[in-house]
Amino acid sequence: MTELGTPAALLLALLFAGHAAADFLLQTRSMALGKARAKWLGLHIATVLAAHLLALAPLLSPRALVAVLAITVSHFLIDVAKTRLGSVFSGPRAALALFALDQALHAAALVAAWTWLTRSPLPSPRWIPDVASATWIAWCFTGYAFNANGVGSLIAHGLDRLAAAPPPDAPAPPSGRGRLIGILERTLILTLLLVGQWGVIGFVLAAKSIARFEELKRQAFAEYYLIGTLLSVLFAIATGLALLAIA
Repeated sequence: MTELGTPAALLLALLFAGHAAADFLLQTRSMALGKARAKWLGLHIATVLAAHLLALAPLLSPRALVAVLAITVSHFLIDVAKTRLGSVFSGPRAALALFALDQALHAAALVAAWTWLTRSPLPSPRWIPDVASATWIAWCFTGYAFNANGVGSLIAHGLDRLAAAPPPDAPAPPSGRGRLIGILERTLILTLLLVGQWGVIGFVLAAKSIARFEELKRQAFAEYYLIGTLLSVLFAIATGLALLAIA
């Protein structure tokens, strides 16, 4: 992990961890769906500011504070643009494209801030004796947060697109419990992968299938279940492999 032991590497990981906390963990469903209203948008932007300030506390400096303010402003502008485009372009395909574009632009803003900050010497990290381990932990936090809610949104948008003209026996949209099952599934798979227990992943999928045994007799449900499950597993495995490559 020696390649992770620099303030610049830690800074990039903390920037993405702050974004993951604000967009995937602290953003409620009301915030996500109500950004057309100033109340919910303002609350989300305040969360973005607070999350980045907290994440960058070990490397906070006047320049880092300017970068956090710039990230917050860009986040506001991107979310406003997404909301307005969403009112013009409707449908599952547009929702999926807007979600992907939204996250790509946020990531670009984070990389731009990191590039600007690393042009000058960074302060030594406070309270962190092992920078490499802290960097990897920050990336793990980002990966888990993304799999918790970001992946769930991607899969939901993708399945909505497939269900644009659902057959009579198509499954209903996932309930709160269904979303929680997906979050737990990806969290378990990602954890098992990181600790090298690939074989146990099959038991997680088998347990989920047993719970849905009767519903799997319906063709439409079985197809959507299989697509959703495979996508969920694919994202969890891809995240785990990326984290192992970083380590």
